[in-house]
Amino acid sequence: RTYYGEYTEKAGQYDYTTKVNVITEKGVIVKVEFVEGSNHHTDASYWNGASKWLEKEAEVLKSFEGKSVKEVKASTENTYYDNVAGATLTSNRVYKAVVAALNN
Repeated sequence: RTYYGEYTEKAGQYDYTTKVNVITEKGVIVKVEFVEGSNHHTDASYWNGASKWLEKEAEVLKSFEGKSVKEVKASTENTYYDNVAGATLTSNRVYKAVVAALNN
């Protein structure tokens, strides 16, 4: 099954809307991908650490793979995903969009 999730957060003067598809098989996440039009991270020119996030973006999405839907939905924080990228706000938006998808 493919689930669509969206999470919007206002940060300063900007609205960031993270859009993802979460693909599952037998209650396990097999893939998470951004949907076209996702505005999930700050413009790279604005944030000094943006290159680190952009390098790790695929790894953050991949970090959901193999996790059960129950495990991700029951989680109350995104510490693991944040540790992968070191981009707290951006990785938190991804995490919340994934949870929103699984709750649909």
